[in-house]
Amino acid sequence: MRIIFLDIDGVLNHWDGIQKHGMDYIGDAQVAQLARVVDATDARFVLTSTWRLEDKNITLVREAMAKHSIDEMLIDFTSNLGYTKRAAEIRKWIFDNRHHIEKFAILDDDDEIIGDQGFNDQFFHTDGTKGLTKEIADKMIDYFLQQ
Repeated sequence: MRIIFLDIDGVLNHWDGIQKHGMDYIGDAQVAQLARVVDATDARFVLTSTWRLEDKNITLVREAMAKHSIDEMLIDFTSNLGYTKRAAEIRKWIFDNRHHIEKFAILDDDDEIIGDQGFNDQFFHTDGTKGLTKEIADKMIDYFLQQ
């Protein structure tokens, strides 16, 4: 299985959109780029964002994804390990599911995620002022389709 560890803020939205529309904003253009990645690679999502901690936010994410027919690709959430860094939560999910993972990518606007965790090749860094762009989506597609 191909897995995308997915953040929301700064990935499926951008700061101008949040300021204009509020904290519940998810950008359709960014979700469309994510749908392109799914269509090309058959990847699944594991939500890493703090949005995973509230049911209403999970519903908003699924609704935004449903507009592009990718809501069923959201298969899981990383564990909430409290004040632990997101990279440790991702590492735990990978360890717990290692037998099912063919390849994974991390899509996040926070570059601290790579740190000393060895996620350099799998990390796709978005700019929080733009979110997921066509260029980053293209790089993810290329990454997943490499043998």
